[in-house]
Amino acid sequence: MIFHKMTQLFNYRSLLMNFVSKEIKLKYKDSVLGFIWSFMNPLIMLFIYTFVFKHILKFQIENFELFLFAGLLAWNFFNISINTSANSLIYQGNLLKKVYFPREIIPLSIVLSNLLNYFIMSVIIVVATVIVEGGLSVYIYLYPLVLVTTVLFTTGISFIVSILTVKFRDISYLVDVILLFLFYLTPIVYSNELVPKEYASIINGNPITEMVNLHRAVFLPTVDLHWDQLSIFTCLSIIVFLIGYTMFKKGEMGIVEKL
Repeated sequence: MIFHKMTQLFNYRSLLMNFVSKEIKLKYKDSVLGFIWSFMNPLIMLFIYTFVFKHILKFQIENFELFLFAGLLAWNFFNISINTSANSLIYQGNLLKKVYFPREIIPLSIVLSNLLNYFIMSVIIVVATVIVEGGLSVYIYLYPLVLVTTVLFTTGISFIVSILTVKFRDISYLVDVILLFLFYLTPIVYSNELVPKEYASIINGNPITEMVNLHRAVFLPTVDLHWDQLSIFTCLSIIVFLIGYTMFKKGEMGIVEKL
């Protein structure tokens, strides 16, 4: 039943792409620099975190800038997608009341629209890694798999968050707090080796940790890839996506009345 509904999305692929295009245009509407912000913002974050954690706090991590940038690549995609999708159904309330189409297209389009920034950042980190390290990781061929699992995991969470926010408006505020907590609970600005042993199980049990570490492994030649991490995150991503989609389809009944 669920898989049949998922295949029906193919019939609405043009509408999905229209939503994605509209989302990208709205993001930079009335902005002086426009599309430039798609890579300026992450670079500014990179500069700030590098200054604070490398030069002030003296974190000793090899090629810290590349290490951090790979982590921010994964985190920014996840963070922005979840944050934006939380209120996506509410923002499209008027449209949902007038026209029928698969409701999951809305949060899905949010996630897919953020892939543009993701790809741009991926190109930048590839170029930077080749210049600094003289080559890429031997696991770069696994990049497509890491990308797909990241999208599946993020989309699954987006489905859950978006449908819950319609029913419980406070969820959107809770999402901000949880994402902030997750940022510091994930080794983005620090490495796993810096985590005290008593907290290692908490950090390693965080699925975002696996997502970040896998991104580093496929780009940076100085980071080893752990096959068990890849297997676990791949399975987890599929499970989260299916759970999220199932929750969304069950919860979408009657949401129009709540918008």
